Amino acid sequence: MISTGCVRFEMTLPALRVRTLKRATGERCECCGGEIPASLLEIHCIHGMGPERGTGDLSLHILLLCPECHSSIHRLHISPGQQHLLVKARRQEITQRIQRTFQQGRRYSPPESSDPADLFASALASGGMDLFLNGA
Repeated sequence: MISTGCVRFEMTLPALRVRTLKRATGERCECCGGEIPASLLEIHCIHGMGPERGTGDLSLHILLLCPECHSSIHRLHISPGQQHLLVKARRQEITQRIQRTFQQGRRYSPPESSDPADLFASALASGGMDLFLNGA
């Protein structure tokens, strides 16, 4: 049984972002470590810790799980604190991939400075280089 909160959260994301998130773990469940096709991984929201409120770093509030682990977390009522331990154990490169995926949906807002070096540095740091280079 998957929480309606998890399903609702996933449905708020564009399909491309969902696919990119599911590939971020290298097609592995973040709980059991089993290899599973990205299309079968499920996005789990850690209840009460962020995504449903739309605040904070969303990479800290989700797990990418195989259907069995996802079901077990809900069925066994694993506490949010214990679920968060899985997030803390996540490899840094996976966290960075997930963070970049969420940043891709944000609009680039240039700094107030009109100095080209500042504009370029800001675009590079925000992940907005595609838009910057394409004149958006």
